[in-house]
Amino acid sequence: DTIPRIFHGHGAIPAVTMAELLSDGGMRQGAVRRVHQSDGSVLDEDITELQRPNVQAYEINSGLKFPLRALVRSMTGRWLFRDEDGGTAIDWTFTFVLTSPLVWPVALFVRRDFTTAMNKALGRAQAILEAGREGEPASHPPDVASSAQGDE
Repeated sequence: DTIPRIFHGHGAIPAVTMAELLSDGGMRQGAVRRVHQSDGSVLDEDITELQRPNVQAYEINSGLKFPLRALVRSMTGRWLFRDEDGGTAIDWTFTFVLTSPLVWPVALFVRRDFTTAMNKALGRAQAILEAGREGEPASHPPDVASSAQGDE
């Protein structure tokens, strides 16, 4: 599975250790993917949009462990893939719905850690894709634009 290979977490954000599709019929809109994390949490991602090869979006409403559970009520993520300068640009946006406006100051630290984890994951994904294209690991990031943005 690709997710554990690329998402290693950072700081307060746990790594993904395993991801499995729970729904019959493969990856599709309406499917549920269970994501196990290094802190012992188990998240169910509801796939809310899937338009191959351009878009994948998901929502997570439960499964976080304390302390993240005290800060975050739900999360949504969206991957957008588009042609750019002979390669593929990947935009990954992630939105946290906070449990209360009062947690905003602490959530800024979570945002920082999550944005770092997202950017590192995108870098690993680029290296894997480049290695597959060239047949060997990339010695530098490929010419693929990517950006990660975490919002609250």
